Amino acid sequence: MILLFLATAYAHEGPPYPILVDHQFNDHKLSVWADPDTGSGSFYFYPEGVNKKEFSYEIIASPQTNPLHIIKGETDSLKLIIPFDQNLMWNVTIRVKEKVSQFTLTTKTLALEVTPPGPNKLEFAIYLVPFIILAFFWAKIILVKQKKKS
Repeated sequence: MILLFLATAYAHEGPPYPILVDHQFNDHKLSVWADPDTGSGSFYFYPEGVNKKEFSYEIIASPQTNPLHIIKGETDSLKLIIPFDQNLMWNVTIRVKEKVSQFTLTTKTLALEVTPPGPNKLEFAIYLVPFIILAFFWAKIILVKQKKKS
């Protein structure tokens, strides 16, 4: 159980972080933030410039160890979920297209580490049990010491 906790502790847990910042294309800039967890990797697109609602976004991802295993996703909104199935380093290609013509405006490929998701509520409660027991005994010792003083 301790090993399970340690393995989970090293996983990325928390808010998304920037993977692409101020990528310039035409008269626009694009920043992309990601929370690349196994099962549901989240990508958030932050375009800057005029007509920024005229874009669609595509993610094409493949593990560095197996480039033939490809996962794709496309969206017209500013968020995209990719169902990563392995905790590995992935090559992720971000493609920005015009919504209507589907003409590719820019493409950027980068390496991204996919990590397991953090603990769920039940796991968190299980991890908390030893600390609750320790707090109970600590409080009991303090109460016994105070009782002996009086």
